[in-house]
Amino acid sequence: MPLTLNNFVGFETGGLEEASATVNSPTAQTTTVRSGTYALSLAGAVSAPSYEIAPVGTNGGSGAIQGFGYRTTTVIPTNDTDVFQAWSANDATTLIRLRLKAVTGNVDLIDANNAVVGTITAPFSANTWYFIELFWEILAAGDAEVFIDGVSKLSVLNKDFLNVLQNPRVALFTGDNVVGQDTFIDDYYILTGAVVTDRYSSGASSPWFSVPRTYQCTDEDATDLGNTLDVGTWANASEVPVNETNVATYSTAGPMTGGTTTDSPSTRLGPTGGPTLGTIKGAKWIHQLKRGGGAGTTHSKRYGNSGDGLTDAVVALGTAFANFITLSEAATAVPLATESFQYGMKTDGAQDITAAEIWAMIANVTAAVTDDVTARLVDFQMSISQPILEPTGVVAY
Repeated sequence: MPLTLNNFVGFETGGLEEASATVNSPTAQTTTVRSGTYALSLAGAVSAPSYEIAPVGTNGGSGAIQGFGYRTTTVIPTNDTDVFQAWSANDATTLIRLRLKAVTGNVDLIDANNAVVGTITAPFSANTWYFIELFWEILAAGDAEVFIDGVSKLSVLNKDFLNVLQNPRVALFTGDNVVGQDTFIDDYYILTGAVVTDRYSSGASSPWFSVPRTYQCTDEDATDLGNTLDVGTWANASEVPVNETNVATYSTAGPMTGGTTTDSPSTRLGPTGGPTLGTIKGAKWIHQLKRGGGAGTTHSKRYGNSGDGLTDAVVALGTAFANFITLSEAATAVPLATESFQYGMKTDGAQDITAAEIWAMIANVTAAVTDDVTARLVDFQMSISQPILEPTGVVAY
């Protein structure tokens, strides 16, 4: 089955728009980040916070890789903490998990039977970013391997990770249940149909995976590509974090189609003219949209790049804002380093369509980064300054 990028999240919308579910108020914050502007904070609390990420598109096969930046203020928690788990959306069964242990600071690898199948001895230091990659075969007798900063720390064979392939790889990040014991997550990705060597790897001797930022047109007026907006500007639909007061709307009777390009002089332009990048693995657009009252009108979100133009995808809108995610590896959708993102919306009838925000972002792999200081320098350089690929998935939360 084909290697498939099923999602990536850098929390660069500045909110919780990319979560499929949250519990107990996780937040996107700017103080402690691995790359870009934002990272997820799971602040320790008696009722531990959690953040769930669902895959997008079709499962590529039984081999799965999930990678993410991880940082904690307390490497030996008061209580055992399931830092990460992947579970089956079919029956809410946990397939595999990583558990940070009290007393020792060890990390246990746990199978679908909640049995410890391997242990990594105290791998973390406090207040330090690590990149964890977990490969496993979603099988009743599958293999698994855990990498930290590109180095294999644990490998097991023929363990029970179930055999459920329909939609089995929802990621769940959980914080600590003690105040002051905080967890931070950044730069998440998931691959399916993978073998262990397909991981993006992140360490001193391997590439650095990141979701650099969101790309938007922050200064465009009501007219750019296609019809002029009836209400607001494309800049109104290009804010971080979300602002549901400043909006962009088509309200005129009859078909209305338009969009914008993330080019100069936008403050979040690119990829061309934006941060220096490595290899672009895929792209994602998030449209936060709603419709007017009534029925009988077809609405579409629009996504693409300046070289290939825009693709329309029909969405079922309600009268309250909802997030619609498009993920693509296709060369006709993903921008090259020499191109800019495009996005927009369309209505085929009299019913309004309104965008609160539209965000575009990339999964990016650059050269090796050796430590936190160098990582932050690379991120700074990216904030001031690609090659491609196939299938498109769409999901609405």
